[in-house]
Amino acid sequence: DSENYKVGVLQALSIASGRSSMAEASSVSASMANEAPEDREQPTVQAPIEPVGDISSTIISAIKSADGGEGAEYDAIILSCVQSGFSREEAEDALEGMRDVDGTIIEPRFGFFQVL
Repeated sequence: DSENYKVGVLQALSIASGRSSMAEASSVSASMANEAPEDREQPTVQAPIEPVGDISSTIISAIKSADGGEGAEYDAIILSCVQSGFSREEAEDALEGMRDVDGTIIEPRFGFFQVL
């Protein structure tokens, strides 16, 4: 699927340029690899977060807060939705619908979104 390939390339470029939360996650995991196993905290299992509000309003607020003039990065928008309790698939579908069907957001550059 070409869309998955494009997303993979975009994520790789974001990581390489250091503009992705995924790069931060990999640096944290690298620092944890240097710790002794007994020094690490054991992860706690948390109950799933119930979605709060409408996914469209979550996407719009995520774009507005992350937009530095060039648009908000795809991964940051999806992460914000997931942290708000929505599934990744719901967030991706809603983002695509808002861009292609509703026209409430635009993608001026691949992987970056702005509110109209």
